Amino acid sequence: MKTFFKLFLLAAFALLTTYSHPSHALTSMPPILSLLLTQEKAAANLEGEWFLSGSDLEGNHTWDGAVTLNSFGLLTSGTLNSSEGPVYTFTAGNLQADEAGKITGSLIDSDATTTNFTMQLDPQKNIMAGEGNTNENENGLFVFIKKSTGVTLNNLEGQWFLSGSDLEGNHTWDGDITLNSSGVLTSGTLNSSEGPVYTFTSGTLQVDDSGKITGSLTDSDATTTNFTMQLDPQKNFMAGEGNTNENENGLFVFIKKSTGVTLNNLEGQWFLSGSDLEGNHTWDGVISLNSSGVLTSGTLNSSEGPVYTFTNGTLQVDDSGKITGSLTDSDATTTNFTMQLDPQKNIMAGEGNTNENENGLFIFIKRNTDLNP
Repeated sequence: MKTFFKLFLLAAFALLTTYSHPSHALTSMPPILSLLLTQEKAAANLEGEWFLSGSDLEGNHTWDGAVTLNSFGLLTSGTLNSSEGPVYTFTAGNLQADEAGKITGSLIDSDATTTNFTMQLDPQKNIMAGEGNTNENENGLFVFIKKSTGVTLNNLEGQWFLSGSDLEGNHTWDGDITLNSSGVLTSGTLNSSEGPVYTFTSGTLQVDDSGKITGSLTDSDATTTNFTMQLDPQKNFMAGEGNTNENENGLFVFIKKSTGVTLNNLEGQWFLSGSDLEGNHTWDGVISLNSSGVLTSGTLNSSEGPVYTFTNGTLQVDDSGKITGSLTDSDATTTNFTMQLDPQKNIMAGEGNTNENENGLFIFIKRNTDLNP
């Protein structure tokens, strides 16, 4: 057996050496070797330390933690913290990426729970988001953000669109906050999908050198939301958990507003992921939009099994990147979106609320055309 394995490795090395020679194009390489090289290159983008946050739709609680992956997408270390108190370690796992940035794979924690992920890596290779579904029928939306260095409070200054979920109340939030160069709130509003509108009255967010965000915001209903989030290396996107003094838990995304955004920025193919807070299940799919923001094709997959197609829809965007519009699927369900496009114009996130009173947080990430390290 050992002799056979050595011969196999030598043969593989010979093939790789032969086809890496300039006279041999990658297209002439045997399909299996070409696929392996492509997957290896794509997986190399996952190397590093990632902050993760997510939701458990059934348990009405949130997660935060960190994982470190090597250049093959293999887990080398990781921790997972529940908003309910327990702390776990990740014991094994592997994430793979295809050439378009689609992420699949799983992570296993010290409670013997395996979470299977279907996500998308953004073109900057710093954010991946999508659904996580466990072997114990726990479903949730997850966001992984690569940690960085040299982050300061100045990076929080500006106007941010926020969106989030209330897992207990089965409703969603959207709003705006403005922070000064010390991370102190100067103004803000918060809108519930159930109708009420609040103002933020006080609050401060802090950030450490790696981009980890902590702090709280208090609204005019005297509710204080405590945040544990991560700022992305581009310093325009932060996501994580928000937990209130009234035991309301949810996943939140903040995106910095920009200027000069046009409908052309929506053109392309987008991976989407989302949650159904009432149904306790998750969504993933793909849509294509033309330069007018009109849907040209799309699919939608439920973690419960059904697969739908998007039949029509249009998204609009204003100069600051705020997204509104709707998509209708083959089950005659129309989802109305209020989202924000990031300054890199590759991620849009916010709330999706249907004509059947289904509410959820959604994240759209533009697909890559060729993912190389």
